[in-house]
Amino acid sequence: MSTLAIRYSTLRDGFTLFGILFYIQVITFVLGLGGAASFGDINKDLEGNVANQICGLITLLVPLFFFIRNKVFLSKTFYRSNFFMLLFLLCVIASIGWSHDPMLSFKRFIAMLSMVFFAGFIAYNYSLEKITFMLGCAIGMAALIGLILAVVMPDVAFLSGGIRDGAFKGIFAEKNAGARLNAIAILLLLPMIRRRNHWALFCAFFSLVAILLAQSATGVALIVSGTISYWYFLTLIRLRVNHSPLMFLGCTLLYLLVCLFLYSNFAVLLEMAGRDPSLTDRTLIWELLGPFIDGQFLKGYGFGAFWSSPDADGFITRWGYIGNAHSGYVETLLNGGVIQLTALALMFGEALLKQYRAVTANQTAQFRASALVIIGLFAVTNYVAYVIPNYRSAEFLVFCTLALSFRHHLAVYPATSASACVWQSTAARFSQRVTQGEPPVPNQAPPSVDSVCVVIPMYNGADSIEQTLASLVGQTRLPDHVIVIDDGSTDDGPQRVRNFVAPFRLTLLQQTNEGQASARNHGIRHSQETFVAMLDADDQWHPQKLELQLALYEELSRQGRPVGLIDCYAQVNYSDGRRQLDNRRKSGRHFYDFIHANVVNGVSTALVRREVIMQLGGFDASLRYSEDRYMWTRIAEHWEVHTVPQVLLERTVNGGNMTAQPKKYYQNKIHFIEVYLARYSEMLSQQQRIDFVLGNHTDFLEAFSRRGEHDQVLGVYRRMLECSWQALIFANGKPTLRYLYARARTWRKATASTPAH
Repeated sequence: MSTLAIRYSTLRDGFTLFGILFYIQVITFVLGLGGAASFGDINKDLEGNVANQICGLITLLVPLFFFIRNKVFLSKTFYRSNFFMLLFLLCVIASIGWSHDPMLSFKRFIAMLSMVFFAGFIAYNYSLEKITFMLGCAIGMAALIGLILAVVMPDVAFLSGGIRDGAFKGIFAEKNAGARLNAIAILLLLPMIRRRNHWALFCAFFSLVAILLAQSATGVALIVSGTISYWYFLTLIRLRVNHSPLMFLGCTLLYLLVCLFLYSNFAVLLEMAGRDPSLTDRTLIWELLGPFIDGQFLKGYGFGAFWSSPDADGFITRWGYIGNAHSGYVETLLNGGVIQLTALALMFGEALLKQYRAVTANQTAQFRASALVIIGLFAVTNYVAYVIPNYRSAEFLVFCTLALSFRHHLAVYPATSASACVWQSTAARFSQRVTQGEPPVPNQAPPSVDSVCVVIPMYNGADSIEQTLASLVGQTRLPDHVIVIDDGSTDDGPQRVRNFVAPFRLTLLQQTNEGQASARNHGIRHSQETFVAMLDADDQWHPQKLELQLALYEELSRQGRPVGLIDCYAQVNYSDGRRQLDNRRKSGRHFYDFIHANVVNGVSTALVRREVIMQLGGFDASLRYSEDRYMWTRIAEHWEVHTVPQVLLERTVNGGNMTAQPKKYYQNKIHFIEVYLARYSEMLSQQQRIDFVLGNHTDFLEAFSRRGEHDQVLGVYRRMLECSWQALIFANGKPTLRYLYARARTWRKATASTPAH
């Protein structure tokens, strides 16, 4: 009997699409259930409807099952990273206890919790790049549906009667809410619009048309202010100001001062836009609700319970039912008093701080800048509209998705026990001696699905190769095959490999000296295992490296993630006694991060599927420097890169590296730049190409400067200026300062050597 196999990723993406369509009201509209609320019918609004409740429960229970299965609630990091959002939810739960209508408050809390859990499901399963693109395109397509509806059923898509007669609302129940959401969609898509992504341009266009037809000044204001703010922060990122926390903080404070100035003159701006500067309707509502807020200032009426309380009866009898206070902050005071309002402010602050810190850490900074601007705009628009925490608003879904953060931690296993070491030494006695590059046995069993081959290029590594191999013997999960490639060594390193007794299959391959890229390719071609783990001949792994990396790969594969490379943290030990922790963390798509640096923590940290490397044709053997960065970039172009957040490598840096001998490697670096740009020039913007070239030259300029090779500093800086004038201000002007210092020293040297007349 045949069975239909469905991948987890298909189910995940299908559920995500269902939830997004539900929360942006596409499903609600198609089913003919009306908008999120019927403002003219209090009973319908308070009771809700069965179909919405069922859809809401689905978006609650599926993520809840997912989080329990992945032990999210057992992670301390989850609580630390989302502390103030969890605190806000606790305040809402507490308000049920003193609510005027506890059952109504409970139902509305469950509805809000459904949206928060669904947002968490998205944040856990997708990278920020995918989240912004996915949400922006979904909202843009909803705008397109509304525009099609305007042609087919104009009486449904446009408002009729009143001062807003003829304004476009599309599939949304309220035209201003739809306009705000379309504006947010455009801001979400800005990073992809900069890359000229056709889908982003397509969806943003329809969102813009919907805003213009809605005649919404709020929507236009959000687009203008959001785009200008994003451009401002993007300029700071281009100039690498975000690499200096103090400078970036100063520029941010300057931006906030400008915003405060504009806010103090908002009445003039509204008059220029032809709008009532007094916000008459809203201010009147807030004045009428003032006595009720003062009466329950500390605790409020309970979440969502004010409009069903006796105090609201008089207001509704005289002024009619308006659904909410038309301000997220005023509505929060009604729901939970100053306690809940304080928690809301802290939640906003936490969300802004997360994105701000991510921008300064240069973690997908362009997308983080967009998220930072959007959350800031939510904080502003929440003053004149009920946005946060409105569980009926798709804007709240966007906020929660950007505000929540997860880190996929693995269980920490104990180090190798004494009994395990005894077993390994016993196994070593029965293991076969190293083989001399034997061909694969045709009839041997195929490798297991998680088999690992460790590839070790070696050139004159006699002093360290035995320690390196010993670190493999100590692995809690032994490799299936280890291949050492002798790259034309002149010492007795190959003989030491032959004499090494190992509890795994050990192969020695030999070739003339052709470089590490060629040696790695030789070993990878000879391997048959599923995974290839890179290891240099003078590095050592911690005992749990393979076990934890394979466990992370298995976990991500179950989620349907397209993983190309698993990294880990590394402890770098320099020959002069200095120590450095390389802890760059990756979790998703990181292609554009490689423009600025090699964000993999070392060659010996990488675990890659063999088929990925073979599909890319192996390492570029023409490169004698940065060949690993080029390979990781090509992997990141098509697959995700993830990191085990633990130090699992001891890396040794001796006197033969670039820092000690920059002149030896500089021409190789120039060749790397040429190869990289030949492949990726069309994919990068002009600014990204400039950043790439200047960044690579800066590394060597600093190395030459530290060694006092001032003539070389002058030559490198001239190359940087030939690339762009931005060399003057690149890296906060440090290359320029080093150039001026080198120029002064060479001038002084020339003056001192000139004989006096």
